[in-house]
Amino acid sequence: MPRKINDNWYVSAGELADYIFCPEHWRLKRVVKVSYKKSTKVKEGLLEHAIWFKKVAEQFSTRKFMVIVIALLAVSLALYFLLILRR
Repeated sequence: MPRKINDNWYVSAGELADYIFCPEHWRLKRVVKVSYKKSTKVKEGLLEHAIWFKKVAEQFSTRKFMVIVIALLAVSLALYFLLILRR
């Protein structure tokens, strides 16, 4: 169902995917709110997504760290050369 956030209406990508896959599935899940038991495959998929998300988060943390290190090195080199040129 659409949600209003800061005076704008939004529909999640998951809802769109559910509707495109099967409008009746969307209706039962989102309007009637029929609950279903998660199969083993769904549980495995959720676990795989959690593992993937953790890896992606680690990569972003590593990338952020590397950007900071490179920026500090660049500033250090710039200051070093400025001090040498002043002599």
